[in-house]
Amino acid sequence: MTREEWVATIHPEDFEAVVVELGAAIDSGCPYQSEFRALTPSGEVRWLASRGQIVNDADGRPARVIGTISDITPRKQLEEQLLYATTR
Repeated sequence: MTREEWVATIHPEDFEAVVVELGAAIDSGCPYQSEFRALTPSGEVRWLASRGQIVNDADGRPARVIGTISDITPRKQLEEQLLYATTR
């Protein structure tokens, strides 16, 4: 997946937080971790967990990201159900 393809999937309400988290990882050189909503091509909302490391080129500029993205939608749905059940 290209950067442009990945960025296009991020839910508009979560976009800024994801950008801030990635920017912090780029600035610090530390691994990043993020949970955010994504939109599928059919318009469905899915929750994703992304974690990775920014890899710099020979000049020290960010060149790519090595990491994983996992669908955590079932976990988020369960968390929402538990929260609803405990606040009723």
